[in-house]
Amino acid sequence: MKSKEKQVSRRVTLTQSPEAAEILITGDIDRWKVSALAAWLLAWLFCGAVVIREFVLNDAREFRLVLFVFLVFWAYYFWRIGKVWLYRKSGYEKIRITPGEVTLSRKTAGKVKPARYFIENIPALKRIDIPEKSFAFAFENQWWVLGGEKVGFDYDGKFVRFAMQLDEKETREVIGFLNKSMSKFRT
Repeated sequence: MKSKEKQVSRRVTLTQSPEAAEILITGDIDRWKVSALAAWLLAWLFCGAVVIREFVLNDAREFRLVLFVFLVFWAYYFWRIGKVWLYRKSGYEKIRITPGEVTLSRKTAGKVKPARYFIENIPALKRIDIPEKSFAFAFENQWWVLGGEKVGFDYDGKFVRFAMQLDEKETREVIGFLNKSMSKFRT
């Protein structure tokens, strides 16, 4: 049997073959949004360079301490927005179901981190619903952040989350495909 592929949306592709089922969710967004993230990153870098220069050139101990604390926060948010930019440029999430196993992979910053889970130890998939009128919903579903996972499951005392920033239709399709594939490949 040949593999079947279904394009759910611009970002979500479902692939079914006799050996495995796979969901690919890309970080793809409009080109202008990627450019806006790049501009944000460059502006953040420029501001940090100015502060680093002041840190190096200034001798006042208290002032240097304030600048150091600022630079710690600056570096953290530079790393965060850099990860978002890289994910939006070429990142993805891949969910692969094979006999007895689910593998979740997320590519950000050029690295792929696969995590394997035994299907038998996954009691049920859960839809992650956040009230639409909440701050968390508004924040997690913005294109300039990583987050907003829509699907998850309990596994060895942890809650595993994946499928970032899907809309209603994509979430329904992904959960239906996962449930069907997991029951097919459960050993």
